[in-house]
Amino acid sequence: MTRTASIALVLIAGLATTAAIAGPKVDSSKGKATYDAQCLICHGASGGGDGPAGGALKPAPTDLTAAGWWEGKTDAAIMGSIRRGSPGTSMVGYNKLSREELENLVAYLRTFEPE
Repeated sequence: MTRTASIALVLIAGLATTAAIAGPKVDSSKGKATYDAQCLICHGASGGGDGPAGGALKPAPTDLTAAGWWEGKTDAAIMGSIRRGSPGTSMVGYNKLSREELENLVAYLRTFEPE
């Protein structure tokens, strides 16, 4: 690869990163509204998997407050799991959520992540 091509690739990557950062701001409060409407019934208000329907589900809903669950999870991976659901569980796919709704939801889910 020539020096000019290398510089061009670096510039393009920088522009792509800038465009991604300049996108709509993620809003965890909007994510909470989605969580309350779609997730709370199973995962509970505190994210512990103890929602009103959670006790009847086998396996139990994921405890979103468990440090082990968060280990190595990227936002993209979490969004993919929400879209696809989780085979072998009661977690259905929420593939009708927009990208913005998913990003806001993941921002809210991250509030359950232990520090």
